[in-house]
Amino acid sequence: MKPINKLVGGLLLVSLLFNVYMLSEGNQKVATKKVDQEFKVSIRRIASALISENGDYGSYLLAMEHSSRANSLSRFTSYAKRNGNVGGYTAEFINAFRNLILNKKQVKETDEIIDLLSKLAANPESIETAGNILILLNEESIP
Repeated sequence: MKPINKLVGGLLLVSLLFNVYMLSEGNQKVATKKVDQEFKVSIRRIASALISENGDYGSYLLAMEHSSRANSLSRFTSYAKRNGNVGGYTAEFINAFRNLILNKKQVKETDEIIDLLSKLAANPESIETAGNILILLNEESIP
């Protein structure tokens, strides 16, 4: 085999490997972006569950379901890669809604929680906002 053929073959092989690598990186970024969007939608749906049922226990069940979905997505988001607490607060949302249902209590500040959930959906890495939501969910509730 001529040296020029080896050089061209080597360059083609390197080009092929580079293209495969770039394709897989691009697909991974697209997948992460989609998971990030689904995560934000799940957080927005928690708020919409609280709006739609006006504090009925069915709204807490629906909010717990959306919290569970957000929690399962959280570990695959870019937010969790940058801030490990993202998965923690979504798990705490599940517990807070479960406690409301089991203790047959309602939250006092539903409107404020809904506003904070909207802020959290806009910036899921805001641990302060998530903490404020958890404080309101765990406050002495209306029996």
